[in-house]
Amino acid sequence: MADRSRKQVLALTAVALAVGLAIELISAHFGHMYGDIEALFGSRGIRPHSFPYLDRPLEYPVGIGYVMWATSWVGRNATTFFLANAALASALVFATVSLLQRRNPDRVLRFVVAPTLALYAFHNWDVIPVFCTVAGLIALERRRPVASGLLLAIGAWTKLFPALYIPVLALLMWRDDRRDAMRLVASAAVVSVVVNVPVMLASWTGWMHPVTFQSARRATWGSVWYHVLRLPGMDRLLADTHSVANGLATVTLAVGFVLVARRSLLLRLDPMQVAAALTSLFLLTNKVYSPQYSLWMLPFFVLLPLPRRLWLAFISADLAMYVLIFSHVLRHGSARHALIALIGVTVAIRAAILVAVMIRSLRPPAVSGSVSPPVEPLLGEPVGPALR
Repeated sequence: MADRSRKQVLALTAVALAVGLAIELISAHFGHMYGDIEALFGSRGIRPHSFPYLDRPLEYPVGIGYVMWATSWVGRNATTFFLANAALASALVFATVSLLQRRNPDRVLRFVVAPTLALYAFHNWDVIPVFCTVAGLIALERRRPVASGLLLAIGAWTKLFPALYIPVLALLMWRDDRRDAMRLVASAAVVSVVVNVPVMLASWTGWMHPVTFQSARRATWGSVWYHVLRLPGMDRLLADTHSVANGLATVTLAVGFVLVARRSLLLRLDPMQVAAALTSLFLLTNKVYSPQYSLWMLPFFVLLPLPRRLWLAFISADLAMYVLIFSHVLRHGSARHALIALIGVTVAIRAAILVAVMIRSLRPPAVSGSVSPPVEPLLGEPVGPALR
């Protein structure tokens, strides 16, 4: 298939967003409240006159708190609040698609036509860190470390995972240009201070609530640890599975981070490879896997020449998880046990896909071809022999 024109890609993006918007509004109309945004408006008391964290807790990092508060000035009820955030999300999706198309026009539809985009673009605020990740990595590739640090820090203070990139990328840059490495870190640090310190000073307890909330949270259905700790006999071996899940998530992330950083430095991997590997690691080791987190991985199927079959497997597993998680048929009686078992199988398949993405991302650049992506069919297999 030939590369699509810019207008065609943007038209397909608009279709995907229209489908996503329809899903959210229809589900809200029938009372199932598919997404988080509209529901959180009421449950978290988001109002213009009352900034989050100060007089009520909010479980998200401060970046999302600022967005929720700002959009509440436009959306004064649950529906208009959702529409204000949907408008912001749509703009960020179009911006992300434009960046992806400029860099990899031959693979951009892997982002646009994936069911993941339509299903979760308006589910939560995950398109913010997705845009920041893509824009920040491309800025770094273009030797703009200040812009990259700023963007990655904004992404980090919405959904945290881009924070993993900054130290590894800075270490990689240190060998060639120490000033650029320091600019990257300094700009990220400045953004972090600007967005966090006002909330910290106004309410330390409110600022810390996301940390205490997440540490108290039990492993969720979409995580590997939830199903590992439900294996037969685990309840007899472990008295407190919640503490074990926290420990496993922390230790495996820390060990994995060190291993990925070490290999990245040894092989001098490029920023796209580093980010793909660390995002995969975060999703694999986290005790919480909300379904919209799959959006985090989607750009890397465009930015890196990953095989088409891997992309198809990822979006298929994601679609299966959507059907299982949001099914209202299998939530009662004996069907619930079948639901958990099916989710466990899907989680295992998705984990295997993430491991495969990580392995391919950590190959030497000369083999993976990620620095100069090969020309390939739009949704087809990469032509490089190492990726067949």
